[in-house]
Amino acid sequence: MLPVFSVLTNFFITMKKLLLICSLLVTCLVSKAQEYQTLQEALANKTITNYLNLRGQRVDTLPPTVGELTNIVRLSLWDNRLKNVPDEIYSLPKMLFLYLRQNKLTSISPAIKNAQKLEHLEIQRNQIAFLPEEICQLPNLSYWNTSDNQLSALPKQMHLLKSLVFLEVQKNKLTVLPDKLFQLKQLKTLNAQDNQITVLSEKVNGLKSLRELNLENNQLSVLPNNIGKLQNLKSLILNGNQLKTLPETICNLTQLELLLLSNNQLEKLPLQISQLKKLKTLIALGNKFSDEEKQRIKTALPGCDVRFE
Repeated sequence: MLPVFSVLTNFFITMKKLLLICSLLVTCLVSKAQEYQTLQEALANKTITNYLNLRGQRVDTLPPTVGELTNIVRLSLWDNRLKNVPDEIYSLPKMLFLYLRQNKLTSISPAIKNAQKLEHLEIQRNQIAFLPEEICQLPNLSYWNTSDNQLSALPKQMHLLKSLVFLEVQKNKLTVLPDKLFQLKQLKTLNAQDNQITVLSEKVNGLKSLRELNLENNQLSVLPNNIGKLQNLKSLILNGNQLKTLPETICNLTQLELLLLSNNQLEKLPLQISQLKKLKTLIALGNKFSDEEKQRIKTALPGCDVRFE
């Protein structure tokens, strides 16, 4: 029986491989056939169009007929001259990816709440000063980049974005991150560099899955003690703030591999810094460490690349 079993096993493995190869070939052929780079072509083939790519075509307006592309999965309007987009875009029932980066948008319509399947949203490099609360009604949104705009605040209902994994809000005018943002238990990356943030909430410890936190070039003078509860944090970037001390609890970040502290006002690091066993890189240029403190830190972190100049 064993030889028969072996033959059957090999047969099924071979068939499985053949089916996988055929599936990949079909996917590639279909995907290629369904991408169009003009709206006219896409509308002429709307029953099969799943990707409309108008990147860099100097488009300044879109007609409501774009809403007829009901099989669209990916819509790229990147690098154009759009000041607004028709609300019909947000009602495309299969759309997962929407690229609106690098246009001239000043706002986002509340109609975005209709994009219920949307997973990936890029609206960076526009002139957006305000975001509607409806943007928080996207249950599947996992990646959201709204950097390089004119935002002074984020929506208050951020906690509703329960699928959010990556959030980029750098290069805005934020002075604070809303408390409800810290309820995002799936969030792994938060980039808020180049803002005007003065205080980081003690509720930061609610980001249970956070691995990367970038607060470079803000106006932080202290960090909350609860930052030490981010047990999955691997990268912490704090360059260009006004920090004079770090909380002792930062030594509880046992998964931390990268710590950047340059251009602050630090004179010492916590006494238990040696607990950061996995730390690979510590860069702390432009601070006020004495030679003795520099040597203490280097001795405490023998396996770490430590740089003070």
